Order: sequence, then structure tokens, then C-alpha cells
Amino acid sequence: MLRKSPTLGVSEDIHRAIHSLQPVYAVKFYLYYSDAWWITKLNLNEGSFQAEGNAVSPSLEGRYHDGDVKCNSDKTVCHGFLQVRHVGVTRLGAPSRGYIYTIYL
Repeated sequence: MLRKSPTLGVSEDIHRAIHSLQPVYAVKFYLYYSDAWWITKLNLNEGSFQAEGNAVSPSLEGRYHDGDVKCNSDKTVCHGFLQVRHVGVTRLGAPSRGYIYTIYL
């Protein structure tokens, strides 16, 4: 379709680049807090964090700005979700970031 659209002017290089894309499957884990403490206590509306894990506690890697959060006008009362893990899997099935955990609810 791209090649047959003369008004788009798609070159052979661009056509090859578009068709060489490979999917990456990803999962994000969020925790819900009735007090979104990263906003109300630490004033962190954006940015990332990492915390090393061990055999008992999994490592954490997330972003303060990724989850849905609702606040009052002066941000003294907030509730919402904090992203605590982002795991991607490449086409070959190898984890591209982090580890995959079994979550028991």
C-alpha cells in the first residue's frame, strides 16, 4: 500500500525499515495506594526509581508519573497507582528488562 501511494513518496529504505520492526511484549505492574505518598509527602510527580531486590523481596523499578492518580486542587490528598515494575520480553522470549515474577493474589 505504501509503495503504491505516489503522494507519500516512500523510498525503498523507509519501506524496508518499516517492515523490519519486531514486536516487544511488555507487562507493567502497579500498586494502588489510598494515599499517593510520592506526591503528597515527597512531591514527586515525575521521574523513575530503582530499588535492589534479594531472595525475599523482588527488586523494584518504576516511574512516579506512569500510574493514574487523582488529587485535590492543592495535591494534599491524592490516591492512585504507582508503577513498580516494567518487564519486556523480546521476540526470542528472553527478558529484555528485569525479571518475570509469579504474583499470588
